[in-house]
Amino acid sequence: MPVRPTYTRRQHYEVLAIGPHARDPNNRLFDSAYLVADANNEKWLYAGVVAAVDSTTDKYVPYSSVAAYGTGSDDPVGVFETPYDMTLGDVATQVVIQGPMLEDYCLIFGGALGTISAAVKTALPRLMWV
Repeated sequence: MPVRPTYTRRQHYEVLAIGPHARDPNNRLFDSAYLVADANNEKWLYAGVVAAVDSTTDKYVPYSSVAAYGTGSDDPVGVFETPYDMTLGDVATQVVIQGPMLEDYCLIFGGALGTISAAVKTALPRLMWV
């Protein structure tokens, strides 16, 4: 396994509001093919990204209202609460499916922070957007 001796310090936002939360009990891989390496050749999946599940691969993928990331990617299932380093490939991840979320620090992949659409909020009724 390759050794990565240096990491770039990044700012990560806390996306969970105070209160009880439930997580999807299925730890699925995230399909890192949708992430682009940064200037340090690192791929990061940031906290606050709305997730979907590709029904063909059974991996988490970014949510897209037009299913741009595979079959089923237009059906949101939760929000990533933790940043994940995807530089070396797909990593097992978990999403929050219930509880209060800080909407200002969540996003739809490729969009701006705090821009959660009404369709996502309706599809995730167990998440409270504060």
